[in-house]
Amino acid sequence: MSSHPSKYRTVAIINEAFRSAPVIHSGFREVIQDTLYDECLAAERQHRKGHPVVRGFTVQDAARYFAVKYLREYLLRTDKIPEVSQYLHLRHECFTAAAIVLEFGDKLDTWVRSIDPEFERIDYARMMQWVYYADRDAALARVRAAIGSTEGDTGGRARG
Repeated sequence: MSSHPSKYRTVAIINEAFRSAPVIHSGFREVIQDTLYDECLAAERQHRKGHPVVRGFTVQDAARYFAVKYLREYLLRTDKIPEVSQYLHLRHECFTAAAIVLEFGDKLDTWVRSIDPEFERIDYARMMQWVYYADRDAALARVRAAIGSTEGDTGGRARG
């Protein structure tokens, strides 16, 4: 068994964690599904600008992942909450998540502790790869079968 959940299971874990977040209003905006999510979405779009589409892990999936990740991390490890002196060096959404945790932590505690424990093992860098490692061997086998090649077979051509 892989040490990481499959790409499809990972996206399901992310979506379930995000959907189950409590609804908290501050003024006219909902702070998690509106404010924090929108900031994470804008940052992820900027990050992916000019890069190929990542199949199976959308910009929206990544935004939900980061929203949950920051809230979870800051609530469980208050020593990770960014300091004002770090403002110019960290993503803006980190400060939004920190503010949410500091102001509404009591409303988040039960939710954060109910998130699937596999969430902690999600590896963003792996999710951004064309095929998630847990799925790669099967995908490569399908490609090789489709083109009729086997590993190590050079088709009569020398490698190099």
